Parts: sequence; C-alpha cells; structure tokens
Amino acid sequence: MEQGAPGTVLLTQIVPPAQAPGTRPKPLEKFQRGEPLALGITQILVGIQQTVFCIIMIPVIDYHYPAVQVGTPIWTSFLCVISGSLSVAASRKPKISLVKAVLALNSMSAVLSGVGLVVFLLTFIFLNGAHHCTWDSEQMECVSAPPEVQGILEGVFMLLFILTLLQFCLALTGAAFGCKAICRDSYVDMAVVIYQHTEPSTNPTSAQTPGTV
Repeated sequence: MEQGAPGTVLLTQIVPPAQAPGTRPKPLEKFQRGEPLALGITQILVGIQQTVFCIIMIPVIDYHYPAVQVGTPIWTSFLCVISGSLSVAASRKPKISLVKAVLALNSMSAVLSGVGLVVFLLTFIFLNGAHHCTWDSEQMECVSAPPEVQGILEGVFMLLFILTLLQFCLALTGAAFGCKAICRDSYVDMAVVIYQHTEPSTNPTSAQTPGTV
C-alpha cells in the first residue's frame, strides 16, 4: 500500500497472469527458440562419428597421438551423446527440470570439449609426422608408418579435431539457450495491478450547515 496525493491511497497487488490451458511458460518458449530437437540430433550424430573415428585410431595408438592415448574423443563424444539425448527429450516434453539438466550437461560438455581442443592443438604443435612411429622390440628401433598410412592417420586425426570443435560450438549453443530460459529468480511472469482509492473530503468549510454565518 502506498500513500499518493492527499486523500488518495494506492493499493499495489502483484498477481500471476492467467494462462490458457496447454500454453507453455515463457521460459520454455525461449528454450524452444533454440531448436533443441535439431541441436540434440546433431550432437548425437557428432558423438557417434567421434566414437567411430576413435575406434579407427585405436589400432595405431602406438604412433604417439596423445589426444587419442588419453581417450579425448571417447569422453567428449560420450557427453555429447548424453547432452543431445536430453535436448531431444526436452524438446518433446518441455520441463524446467529437463532444461536444467540440458544446461548442466551442455556446460560440462563445453568445458571438456575445450580441454580436448587444447590437447589436439598441443598434439599438432609438438608432434609432427616424424614422430608417427611404433616401437619394434625385435629390431630395437622406432619403425615409421608408410606414407600412405601416415596420410590416412593425419586425415582421421584432423576429422576428430573438427568434430570436437563442432561439439564445442553445439554445447555452447545449448548452454546459452538453456541459461536464457532458466537463469532467473522466478519462472512465472508477474503482473502489477494498482488500485486507486480516494477518501472523502474532510474540508471544514464543506461541513457547515446551510444558514450558518
């Protein structure tokens, strides 16, 4: 309640707006603008491709690819698939709890993908084609792979780097739209209604009876 002009009392009431049955809250509508279905499907496909290319690289792990040896494509693709699955579920059945899970996993995926990109870049910088060899215990020397094999390995390694970069961008996008939807104090928009009440005048001159001097 607020005191306005003399004789006027302002009553302020905050009420939630009425929603038609079947309508979604505005936070969920903002989340849907990010196309979570398309984003989730893309994340799942990227994660599967990362896993496939990593499996191709496993037999040649002795050729000193630290990014593959520490399993970078595996743990990044694992989170990518889970984040994508949650995005698809949230797009079909939008719930605040699902959007929170999407935000959390996409944030984790973005962080791990960023770490993976650093590992890939360090591998590019410090390990060149001369280091692509495997140790032969019988000959007691490092045997280099044939040029054709080295070309294939470098191509697959580059694809893994590109997929990790794509996953990083997708995770950031999903986290951004998730935060835009739920990073707020209240999930219900409130309307402010002001009632104005004017008290009757108490002017002494108006209270005089007729005929008085």
